[in-house]
Order: sequence, then C-alpha cells, then structure tokens
Amino acid sequence: MKIWFIIPWLLLGSLAPLLADPLQTDDPVSGDFPVGSRVEIDGRWDGQILEAVKLVREEPDEFLEIKGFIESIDTTANTFTVGPFTIVITDDSDFDDAEDERKSHELRELETGWRVEVEGVFEKPLHFRALEIQVETSPAPRKTGLLELEGFVEAELLDEDGVPIVVIHGVRCRIGPGTEIPDGVFRKSAQRRIQWDDWRPSDGIRIHNGKLLIGGRIKHEWEERDNH
Repeated sequence: MKIWFIIPWLLLGSLAPLLADPLQTDDPVSGDFPVGSRVEIDGRWDGQILEAVKLVREEPDEFLEIKGFIESIDTTANTFTVGPFTIVITDDSDFDDAEDERKSHELRELETGWRVEVEGVFEKPLHFRALEIQVETSPAPRKTGLLELEGFVEAELLDEDGVPIVVIHGVRCRIGPGTEIPDGVFRKSAQRRIQWDDWRPSDGIRIHNGKLLIGGRIKHEWEERDNH
C-alpha cells in the first residue's frame, strides 16, 4: 500500500522539533543496531555499497569474519581479494577444507571463484589478516554472489533517499525494503522515502545556524514491509 502526500515547506529546520518524534518512530535506524553491537550482514557488493539481503544480530566474538568468493590471488604479496577486502596471509594463517576436515590448502592452491570463510583481524582499512580460512571448492549455488560480513556496527546513517545505511568493516551496507531482518528487529513496517520536486533550484538547500533549510516541496512515500 502506498500513500502519497505533499507538504509545502520553506523552512524545514524551523519545524524539525515538531517532527522529531514521529520521524524517529518510523526510522528503521532508531537504535535497534546501535554502534558497537555485533551483527551479520549478507548482501551483494556493487563496487560502492553492499546491498543487504539479510541482517541479524550476533553474539559477541573476539574475531571478525568475511565470507565470500575469491576474485584475485597474488602469491607474491601473499594476498587474495574478496569483494573490497584484501585478505593477508601470514605464517599464522590456517587453511581448512569445508568438505574434508582432513585436507588443508595453501595460498598457491587457491582458485578464483572458490568461496572462503575468513576469520581474523584488520591490519588497516580493508586489509584483513587471516587467522582461519575455510575453503569451499564447490560452494552452494544459493551463495553465489553473496558477500557476508560479521562484525561490529561502526555507524548508522541514511542515504540521500532516506534509506538506512549500516557501516560494517568500513563498508556501507544499505538496508532496503527487501532486506530480511529475522525477529522483526526493526520496529516499523513503513519506510520513509524523500524526493524533491524537479523544478526546485539546487541552491534551495542550505545550512543556517546549524539547521537544514529547504525551499520547495517535499514528497513522502510510505511502503509497507512484510519481511519481519
């Protein structure tokens, strides 16, 4: 169900205190996944952002995890890449085979297209030192194209369309209407989207005394979500 309504606003900043409560109750990033909480987020990496298909809360754990498909291998640098991450192999890295626990692997044996589950720590942004690597040489088709991250929420944001963004491992993850969220962690089923009239000049947006001022009209679209 969609309900459209248009409200003329000249000074959004001056009305912000009046709107604060209803906007917060409808906002999916209202603290259900606060900064510092541990989550697992599965999605598809488009080169800029992870479009989340599933988001769940995780129990605290000492190490972080990255799960996905090997895209490139550099045996000289002792690294391989998974999505935006460079996985660094050291003498402490331990390889295991997902299908045969008696079998191990080495970096030079890996192949692009294989799936790995890597447990480790970050040395610097997007450079992940591997401690445990589980290798799947024949990954399940349902995993194709998925990048899965387990770690701590570093920030909660909204993108330019008002869609929630959760930052994990330094990567922006978009939580859209199609994201599966088990146990109904996000309290509301409606998601607010904000669009501006095409005719409104771009200089109609400005900051004055710490408040956002918008000239023109704002249009809200409400969509029901049934994926709790």
